[in-house]
Formats: sequence, structure tokens, C-alpha cells
Amino acid sequence: MVERVCSKALEIFGAVGYSKDLPLEKYLRDAKAMSIFESANQVQRIIISSML
Repeated sequence: MVERVCSKALEIFGAVGYSKDLPLEKYLRDAKAMSIFESANQVQRIIISSML
């Protein structure tokens, strides 16, 4: 949900949203990192559950 909200906010702010002047840049970066991390956890769970 955070990633979706940040993407919508980025649409509103445009290129200014990518600048370091707004905290939106950090929020979007953190949301993307968390989605990658969560995907890795899901893959690990699938692999472990198939071994059981």
C-alpha cells in the first residue's frame, strides 16, 4: 500500500518528488526496497515449504 500511495504522490508532485527537498523520495525508495525484500521472503517460504 505504501508503494501505491508514494507512486500516486509522485504523480502529483512530478519531477520535484524525486528531489531530496521532499521526504517523498526517501519514502518511495524505502517502499521499493521493502517490496524487494518481501518478495525474497516469499520465495524462501515457497522453497522451504516444498522441502517439507
